[in-house]
Amino acid sequence: MLLVRLVRELAALAKAQGIPLTEDRALLPIRTVLDGSDTEAIAAVHKIGAQYRENAPEHRMSSLQDLLAGRPLEIEETFGHALRKARELQVPTPLLDTFYHAVRAIDRTRL
Repeated sequence: MLLVRLVRELAALAKAQGIPLTEDRALLPIRTVLDGSDTEAIAAVHKIGAQYRENAPEHRMSSLQDLLAGRPLEIEETFGHALRKARELQVPTPLLDTFYHAVRAIDRTRL
């Protein structure tokens, strides 16, 4: 549910910038997550997770690979940029704000 809500927050930010999100061909089925019920959106996320566990069980997101290798995370370039843009456009992003601070703290532990 957290991922679904975070995606929805970021979709609101994209909409505020005039960026359309129309495809279901990305990593996550964006239209299903945005247009479906919470139950449908969560089921879609679980389905993607199950597919990764079955087809690529050793796959790790690039940010997790960076963390495990002791490399800096690109917090400011990703979460930070989106958070600043959301504030500029007055788009509420409470989850993004929370995750930004949590991931920044994790990133600082590698120093």
